[in-house]
Amino acid sequence: CLTAPVFESDEEKNRAARVLNALQLALIAVTMLAGLASALIFPEKLRSLVVVAGLAIVLATSRALMYRGRIRSASIIVLTGLWLVVTALVMFAGGMTSIDAVYYLAITIIGGLLLGSRAMIGIAAVSSLVGLVMALSELVGYPFPRLFPVPPISGWINFSFSLFMVVITADIALNNLYGALALARRRLE
Repeated sequence: CLTAPVFESDEEKNRAARVLNALQLALIAVTMLAGLASALIFPEKLRSLVVVAGLAIVLATSRALMYRGRIRSASIIVLTGLWLVVTALVMFAGGMTSIDAVYYLAITIIGGLLLGSRAMIGIAAVSSLVGLVMALSELVGYPFPRLFPVPPISGWINFSFSLFMVVITADIALNNLYGALALARRRLE
C-alpha cells in the first residue's frame, strides 16, 4: 500500500504517519535505484547488493510498524537502520574521505523531521564523533579495509541519492509548514 495509515481522532499521529510514509516511499525509490546501480555500475556488485538488501529489510520493518500504528518506533527503526548501514558503508569505503559520508547529512535532516530537534542534534553529534573516530583511526595507522571502492561515477550516484533524500525531506517539511499556515489562516477567518 502506498498511502499512509489513518488513525481516528489523532491528527498528530496522522501527520506523523503521512511524513513517515512519504519519507519511506522516497527511501524505497532510492533503495530500488541503488539496487539497479549495484547490479549495473558499482564495482563491488555482491557487497553493494547486500547493503541494498539491508536497507530493504529496514524499510520493510519500518513500514510494518507504521501500519500497526507504531509511528515513533517505525521512525526510530528507519533512522537507526539507515545510520548503521551508512556507517558501515562509509567505514569500508574510505572512511571520512569517502563521498558516502554525505549520507550523514540526509539522515540528520530526516531525523529532525521524524523525531524533532533533539533527535537531529543527537544524530549529528554521534555521526560527527563516529567520523572523528574513523579519521583518527586512519591517522594513527589503523585504516579500515576498503571493501567498497568509489570510482567517480559511483561517487556521483551516491552524491545524487543523498541530494535527492535532502530535497525530498525539505519538500515534506515545507509542505507541512504551508499546510499548517493555511490551516491557521482558515481558523482565523
